[in-house]
Amino acid sequence: MLATAHIVYDRQYFEILYDDWLQHRSVWRRYAIYASLTLLAAGLIMAVAAPRQWLVGAVFATFGVYETVSAVTYRRRWISERLLLARADKTVDLTFDETSVASVSVNGKSIMLFSGFVGFAAGTNGFFLIQDTGNSLYVPRLAVEPSSVYETLVQSLCLAVRNGSESQKAGGEQNAEPELPKRGF
Repeated sequence: MLATAHIVYDRQYFEILYDDWLQHRSVWRRYAIYASLTLLAAGLIMAVAAPRQWLVGAVFATFGVYETVSAVTYRRRWISERLLLARADKTVDLTFDETSVASVSVNGKSIMLFSGFVGFAAGTNGFFLIQDTGNSLYVPRLAVEPSSVYETLVQSLCLAVRNGSESQKAGGEQNAEPELPKRGF
């Protein structure tokens, strides 16, 4: 056993998850505020520069205002939705060893091999184990026990996931066209 983690799905967990996701996993969400402000500015410039077609500029500016409000409030809405979906007593205990992570919760148990993950991303406050579906398992730094092994765990997981996904790709390429059994007629 390398380490354990006790995760409680509460407001603090979702806040840390969102911040790390935004910084390390998000593709476009981190730029939403800039895009919305650009749309707002373009609308205002169009309304002032082309007074005969001020309505087009006003429509762009209106969409810009809507997108700006949406971008500014997205984090709060995202966290609130997750809190509504999570049960009050939702917790998961994870145990990391050299080849897998085992999870135990009120609803069941599972063992996931590192070779089943296609990616790993270390964040500021935790790390993501990325599944082939695009979903990820987020483990906050504060949940890992003993805390002294966190850096070692991150390095080990990074290597294990990388090696597992490389061997899976190599195995998938070798087995891409299986040889048909030879039959004698």
